[in-house]
Amino acid sequence: MCVAAAIGYVMMISAGRVMSGVADRINPKFMAIGALIVVVSLVVLMTGVGGFAVLTAAALIGIVPQQADLSRIPLTGCLLLPVILNSLV
Repeated sequence: MCVAAAIGYVMMISAGRVMSGVADRINPKFMAIGALIVVVSLVVLMTGVGGFAVLTAAALIGIVPQQADLSRIPLTGCLLLPVILNSLV
């Protein structure tokens, strides 16, 4: 187990160095758009239209505090409360 952890550590350090060099050459806007496309595609493929609706609602709710110049910390309660209630039922 310790050998695997050590090998994983070395691999992560070397992969991090390579990826940081690649990330420096990529436009951050294109990287963000690419990540958004990957996330939306995975949500639609794994959960369908219902998951996409939840993703859209969550994104819109997350934008509200940013536009109103407020803290997003109260939104964690909006996320945690339904999860806790669902696990209790």
